[in-house]
Amino acid sequence: MANPIDRAVRQFSRLPGVGRRTAQRYVYHLLRQDPEQAKALIEAITSIITDLKPCKVCNRLSDREICDICSDPRRDEHTICVVGETSDLDVIDQSGKYRGRYHVLGGLLNPTGGIGPEQLNITSLVKRVEDGAQEVILALNASVEGETTALYLARLLKSTGVRVTGLARGLPAGGSLDHADKVTVGLSLDGRIEM
Repeated sequence: MANPIDRAVRQFSRLPGVGRRTAQRYVYHLLRQDPEQAKALIEAITSIITDLKPCKVCNRLSDREICDICSDPRRDEHTICVVGETSDLDVIDQSGKYRGRYHVLGGLLNPTGGIGPEQLNITSLVKRVEDGAQEVILALNASVEGETTALYLARLLKSTGVRVTGLARGLPAGGSLDHADKVTVGLSLDGRIEM
């Protein structure tokens, strides 16, 4: 049986982007803190496990049955931004540029990983579209899985008559051309705008 420090280091090392050295720093930092701070961390982790559940409308993780975005009457209910995960939704919403509603798929299509349409929240998306959406924005990762999912959803949703759009792709704000790869530069040229 490993000692408590080794067990804690092993658990922290399981987090994405956390290696053994960083995990050790986390553990030793917690040991130097007031025990109340460690208890607050434990309570916060326990809360995200026990208190969060998918919103009944958009599938976003929330501590309420219907999340604050879906229950906000100031949001445009006729525009739905489709994302893979709740974390993607948070990034878009923090931009302050989008004031519509969202739909979280719960992943992306990945046939080799065993994720097909049945494993994603697609049926509920189609129902929402049929209930009066005018535009669906596919805000999915620029990866093979994201592009595959976007193509699948675009074909599926166009039969409903809804307008289907995707995010522009290209150079990030503040980025320089000499650091961009050729695919990003190509997407930037394809998505150019009138000046």
